[in-house]
Amino acid sequence: MSTLTKTLAVLLSVSAIFLCGAVFIYVSKTNDVKADYDQLKSDYKVLQDSKNVAVSSLNEQKMQMQQQIEKLKDRVSELNQQKEQAMLDLKNAQNKAVKWQDRVNSLSGIVKDFEQTISEMHASLESTRSMLQQEQGKTLKLSNMLNEKTTALDEHIVMVQSLKAEKRRLKEQMAAMEKMLEEKEKSPEQAQAVTVVEDKAKALEPRSYAPVTGLVSEVGERLVSVSVGSSDGVKKGMKLHITRGESFVCDIEITDVDVEKSAGVIKLKKSAPKVGDTVSTEL
Repeated sequence: MSTLTKTLAVLLSVSAIFLCGAVFIYVSKTNDVKADYDQLKSDYKVLQDSKNVAVSSLNEQKMQMQQQIEKLKDRVSELNQQKEQAMLDLKNAQNKAVKWQDRVNSLSGIVKDFEQTISEMHASLESTRSMLQQEQGKTLKLSNMLNEKTTALDEHIVMVQSLKAEKRRLKEQMAAMEKMLEEKEKSPEQAQAVTVVEDKAKALEPRSYAPVTGLVSEVGERLVSVSVGSSDGVKKGMKLHITRGESFVCDIEITDVDVEKSAGVIKLKKSAPKVGDTVSTEL
C-alpha cells in the first residue's frame, strides 16, 4: 500500500474512534440530561405542591387574620363606646361629687349644731342625774323615816289593841265582881256561887295539853286578830300558823293576848291572810 493510503486508513481509524467516543459521550450525556430533567420535573412538582399548600395556608391565615382584625375592630369600637360611657359616667360622678360636697358642706353646720345640742343635752343629763341622785337620797331617807313611822305605828296599834283588850278585861272583871257581889248578898247560895267562880277560873286556865286552833277574825296591814286567847293557851310571843284549806298562808307572832282573842304581827308571809282562815299552833 502507498503511504497516502496508509495515512488515510490511519486517519479514518482515528476519525472512527473519535466518532465512537463522541457518540458515547453524547449518549451518556443524553441519559444524564434526561435524568436531570426527570429530577427537575419531580422537584418542580414537589415545589408546586409546596407552593399550593403554602398559598392555601397563607390564604387561611389571611382569612384568620382578617377575622381577628374584624374582631379587633369590633372590640375597639366596643371599647370606644365603653370609654365614651365611662367618660359620661365620670362626668356624672364628678357632678354628683360636687353636689355631695355641697351637701357635706351644708351638713357640717348641722352636725356642729347637733354636736352642740348633744353637749347641752349631756350637761342637762348630768344635771338631771345629779338631781336624781339627790332625790334618791331623799327618797331613801323618806323610806327609812316611813319604816320607822310604820314600826312606831305598829307599836301604837299593838298598844291600842292591848289597851282595848285591857279595857275589855277590866269590864269583864268588874262585871264578874258585880255578879259575885250580887251572889254574895244571897247567903243561901254563897257556897254555890263560890263553886261556880272557881269552875270559871279553872275554865280560863291555859289548856297546854291540846293544840290551839281558831279562826282569823280581823286582818290589818301588818296585824292579824284571831279568835283564840289566853283561855285557849295563847301566850305573848307564841307563833301561830295560818292556813287556807291545805295551803300555808303565813305565820304570826303574838304581841297582844286577851281572854278570848289575841293579835300578832305577820311573819313569814306567803300570801295575804283573810278573815275565816284557820289558825293553829300546828301545821
